[in-house]
Amino acid sequence: MLKHVSFLTRRPDEVLAFYTRLGGQLLKDSTAQDGLRRMVIEFQNSGKLQFFAPPPPIPDPAQLTGSSWMEHVALEVPDLLSCAEALKKAGVTFSREMQRTPSGKLVVFVLDPDGRQVELLQQEP
Repeated sequence: MLKHVSFLTRRPDEVLAFYTRLGGQLLKDSTAQDGLRRMVIEFQNSGKLQFFAPPPPIPDPAQLTGSSWMEHVALEVPDLLSCAEALKKAGVTFSREMQRTPSGKLVVFVLDPDGRQVELLQQEP
């Protein structure tokens, strides 16, 4: 199940205004201790876009694509542990080993065949 898609942005306020005009609802707008701003926008309970805005000086997102965890697709899977084990056996590259999120959920990042980051989380019951 698609959970969210994440992108870097150099214009967070403009991006927020654009997607809310298209029907998105701001669910979260926070800034972490490291200065990274995170915005989560939901569309009619059907999916979310997540944007990250690094603190100044803001790099060109094209320079970070493929090397940054901030740009990724997030998928919820029914059994994360079994899924991760099967992916390892299949030789899939893990870009971040399994760990807990700040909210306590297990998460792992892998690379798809084109090198895109894919975040895998345990699907909620």
